[in-house]
Amino acid sequence: MHYCILHNDHQFIHCVTMPFKKCFLNSPETGVEEVMQSLCAASPQQLTRVKDSPVLIHSSFKLDGEAHPNRKAVSLLSGGGSGHEPSHAGYISPSMLSGAIFGGMFASPSVSDVLAGILAVSLPSSLGGKGCVLIVKNYTGDRLNFGMAAEKAKLDYGIDCRMLVVSDDCAVERNKGITGRRGVAGTVFVHKVCGGLAQAGKDIDSILHQGRHVVNNLMSIGVALNSVTIPGAESNDRLADPAIAEVGLGIHGEPGSTQVPFTTSEQFAEIMVDKCVKFGYGEGEGENGDISYLKKGDEVVMLVNNLGGCSVFELNIIAGDLYKKVAAFLGGRDKIKKVLVGSMMTSFNMIGASLSLLKLDSTEILDLIDLPTDAKGWVHAETRLGGGDGDNVKDISALSKEKSGSDSSYTTYTTSIGDYSAMIPKSVKSVADSISAAEPDLTAWDLKVGDGDCGITMKRGAKALLSGSIDSTNPVKTMTDIADIVSDSMGGTSGALFEIFFRVCGRTVMEKSEGGVASADSFKSGFVAGVDAIMSYGGAKEGYSTMLDALLPAARKISGGGSLSEAAAAAADGAEKVRTYCLYQVFQVFLLKLTHSSHSSHSSHSLVSLTRLTHSSHSLVSLTRLTLNRRNQ
Repeated sequence: MHYCILHNDHQFIHCVTMPFKKCFLNSPETGVEEVMQSLCAASPQQLTRVKDSPVLIHSSFKLDGEAHPNRKAVSLLSGGGSGHEPSHAGYISPSMLSGAIFGGMFASPSVSDVLAGILAVSLPSSLGGKGCVLIVKNYTGDRLNFGMAAEKAKLDYGIDCRMLVVSDDCAVERNKGITGRRGVAGTVFVHKVCGGLAQAGKDIDSILHQGRHVVNNLMSIGVALNSVTIPGAESNDRLADPAIAEVGLGIHGEPGSTQVPFTTSEQFAEIMVDKCVKFGYGEGEGENGDISYLKKGDEVVMLVNNLGGCSVFELNIIAGDLYKKVAAFLGGRDKIKKVLVGSMMTSFNMIGASLSLLKLDSTEILDLIDLPTDAKGWVHAETRLGGGDGDNVKDISALSKEKSGSDSSYTTYTTSIGDYSAMIPKSVKSVADSISAAEPDLTAWDLKVGDGDCGITMKRGAKALLSGSIDSTNPVKTMTDIADIVSDSMGGTSGALFEIFFRVCGRTVMEKSEGGVASADSFKSGFVAGVDAIMSYGGAKEGYSTMLDALLPAARKISGGGSLSEAAAAAADGAEKVRTYCLYQVFQVFLLKLTHSSHSSHSSHSLVSLTRLTHSSHSLVSLTRLTLNRRNQ
């Protein structure tokens, strides 16, 4: 991996090798501190930093007086290694956590740091303190450091401090016991329920009892497409093979329960739900008491969590698939009472998602989940009501058929062009076949100058034209049929431009036809109007290196009474001017790079830039010429 140091004028000085994955970072050593500073700066009304400690607490806690009422209620703390944002600081709120303790990247915070957090939000029992609950995920380092801090708080400060361990990970098989079951994204449900109880003034025993009950009915599983790489560490290529994914990968990058062939979102959803269904312990097993199985007829709250690197697009697809699978198993979508979709407990940059299900056996739990909160990590997740049928679709076909009062009698139009009926099917097939054959070249060129979808989009439209129904007797209907087909099949910029061209062309042919008969002049007027519409709606002009640099000269030639052959020649001349202009720009860039070059690495970069721009210019010219050739055919 390389990065370059720049001059103020953005010219390259030199490149150095980076052993770790690219990320927005100043230094691995200062990253956690910078995150805390950023969070406090963004939310001063909500977050306060404990001096000299990696601890954030809610700003309502007043540290200048031991008798402050907030410190007399049961306080809730959580934390652990950084890199799981918004966990845990994102859940600091009067209705959720009192504070959060930051460890290093994927490293447990120290005993002294945890103790600092306890002292910031709690009072000794002798001064009216009601105690402190430490919500800890089931990792050895967290259990030991939070546990030692709890003991010191009891012994040295008289604070009733207890620990609640969350172990919701379904990746570890039931017969292997609880030891290996990690605490993962479902932990936020524990924050929410316990936080609601603390806000309501419940005592520490009641909060712990209900918290353990939530843990016993909580199950999570994740699927990752890559392993996580933390700042400052070498890239982990354990899942570099694009053909595999991993089920049950830990949020610190720990190996999962199994590797599976890469498959569809729907299949991944089935795997995840199956893991949750099989989760559970028998009576008397498990650290937190009886842990029950999920069964048909149960009601749940559902969380689909982004593990960090999953796009919103992908997350919504897997969320939809998981929703369907869970509903099918439980016996109806009404069994899912609430759905949350978003980044709630990430694993830095891991591409993956996790499913958490909280089994509901009382209305109290759901009421606590539904309590309003201003915790940003919770409200920023997309909160959805469950129970919908998923078919919120309205048929507007009847509306589209309503007449607007305009003349829509174009079905009666004919043409004076004698061989029109035979010419149209042959022309459509010729153009469509040529476009399909050119798809590889179009794609390759567009990869150099765009996003690489041009060839695929054009081929999709060509196939649709071949299979679609096009009226070859009515000239107006011919144009509108083509417009409808490209609109339905192509999408993207090119699809929109072609649709505009053919729709405006058809309307103009209709307007310019005398007595319902379209002549050659009608089609010429339609061509000119279509080109003008592309310019008007697309925003491009001549000289912008687009198709208009070829189409506009052709349109001007036709408007001036020129023949179709003359129009084709004018279009070719326009394309040649584009090619010349692009090569000139490449030459100018090359001279500029050489002028500013002061290092050998810079010269190499200039040559690379020249090569890329040259390819781009040739691609543009080739694409323009291809378009003209197909039009002439």
